[in-house]
Amino acid sequence: MNILIVDDHDDFRASLRTHLAAALPDSQVHEITSTSGSTRRLVDHAIASDVVFVDQRLGSLDGIELLQAMKAANPRLPVIFLSGHGDEMLVARAFKAGATDYLAKSKVTTAAVGAAVRESVREQRGVARALRTRAIRHPANDVRIKGYRIEYRLAHSPLSSVYYARDVRGNRVVALKVMQGFVDHQSGETLERFLREYESASSLNHRNIVRIFDFGFADDQVYIAMEYLSGGTLRDRMVTQPLSEAQSVEVLLQICEALDAMHRVDILHRDLKPGNVMFHADDAACVIDFGLAKHAQLTQALTVPGRIYGTPYYMSPEQGQGLPMDVRSDLYSLGVMFFEMLSRTKPYVAGSALALVYKHAHAPIPRLADALSRWQPVIDALMAKRGADRPSSPRAVKELVYGCKTL
Repeated sequence: MNILIVDDHDDFRASLRTHLAAALPDSQVHEITSTSGSTRRLVDHAIASDVVFVDQRLGSLDGIELLQAMKAANPRLPVIFLSGHGDEMLVARAFKAGATDYLAKSKVTTAAVGAAVRESVREQRGVARALRTRAIRHPANDVRIKGYRIEYRLAHSPLSSVYYARDVRGNRVVALKVMQGFVDHQSGETLERFLREYESASSLNHRNIVRIFDFGFADDQVYIAMEYLSGGTLRDRMVTQPLSEAQSVEVLLQICEALDAMHRVDILHRDLKPGNVMFHADDAACVIDFGLAKHAQLTQALTVPGRIYGTPYYMSPEQGQGLPMDVRSDLYSLGVMFFEMLSRTKPYVAGSALALVYKHAHAPIPRLADALSRWQPVIDALMAKRGADRPSSPRAVKELVYGCKTL
């Protein structure tokens, strides 16, 4: 990989080169300064590279203007913008100009540099994503829940594990989500989220929302027994079997049905993403994981005001900034997913969560390829930066989709 550093500060270039050598030992790093020639010459150096770091100030040259020139010459060139202290308005300008990522010079580390380069290059070039992990039957590690025969583990996270199990009383297969050691090891907030998942999902009865069968405590474990969905996740399908245009639209409409059922009883999901959409055996989409859900009308949330929850790739601008949310925040996340289903790339990528938050708030709304342009009005509406500019409900989204389908 050829990496170019465009920066006038000798000490910083040396430091960045050291970080790059540690993070990406097989890369070839080149350096130039504003004295290396005209803007045209700097751009020529850039477009011959695989990824470029550009400082905000290069002598009398504005780094933003150079960034714009580089992106005009090669719109897919990954450019990582550098600034001294991370001024918010400057970062916003950089993303609007087409920066792939942003790093504050005062906070550059080997890990941050490596993540920024890998993420930028992977998404901008369309490098193949990792193949889906095949169904490996992990042992249940002696988990015992009375009334359930646990056969193997389906998934695992730091907070919980999900098992393939049989409800011996109801004689049915279930997905058993177990949070272990909550008394001694988990915070009260984590337990509250687990309880909230049960309360939110169990109050809903809809084909496109996972069904909850049971909830309980066993020793120092708390568990939820829910519908087992054999069709895998949307994330899996997007990686191994990219969806067609028609399939993407159908999934969008089915998620709208789920969100409509939720929003009619004032429930916000707040963590809508491809990993939280699964499929029935007949390919009907189903929204899962209500661990971050909350009632929209509650005056006192269980979460801490101002704290950010969710997945940065799919967060609305208001969610990323810790601001109040309503149903239109879930619709923004749906728009991000729809863009990814259609284009097979995420609309915004960056090497840090903070940079992603900036992009959702300030970067231009992504554009679909010409062959998919009839869906651009849907993307524009769902991914509007201000909630007030988005559709007011899932039903309004469906009307917009049906209108575009006739184009």
